[in-house]
Amino acid sequence: MTNENVHIIDVLAMSLPLILFFYLCVYGFSLSSKSKVLMAIYFLGISVSLFGGGYLLIDNVFPRFGINIKSDSFSFAAYSQEVIIATFKFFVYALLYFVIVEWFKTQQNLKNSELERLKLDDLKNKKELETIKYQYAFLRTQINPHFLYNTLNVLFSQAQKLILNNKRTNY
Repeated sequence: MTNENVHIIDVLAMSLPLILFFYLCVYGFSLSSKSKVLMAIYFLGISVSLFGGGYLLIDNVFPRFGINIKSDSFSFAAYSQEVIIATFKFFVYALLYFVIVEWFKTQQNLKNSELERLKLDDLKNKKELETIKYQYAFLRTQINPHFLYNTLNVLFSQAQKLILNNKRTNY
């Protein structure tokens, strides 16, 4: 069902302030890390500006450009009610968007820190393995001369025993 009285420019004229409010709210939530008071003042300021600016646009500016959004039953009370409902909805949308984006950022930071920790553990393990290899090589270099010396010493003592035994049997 289409309404021939509603034009795309009318829809855009109504939507753009709410879209602007959405992004201003998202920015306002990022101020929460700085100061809660600053954030409250910011939200109060953009709400009052949107409310007053929207009424000024609908009642004075848009009609001068041929954009007629208000109907014959347009009243300040009805406007106030619609703006409060719309701004509340877009405030909640912005809050949900901000929370989801922050959650994803937190998850990404956790993932990055976990990857960094795993890389550091891997590097530590590689260094420990290399240290163990060097210790093993050092021990091998020490064992080889002792083994050779001990083997030669055993052979020498066995040879001396044989020589002494041969001399005794020959006399």
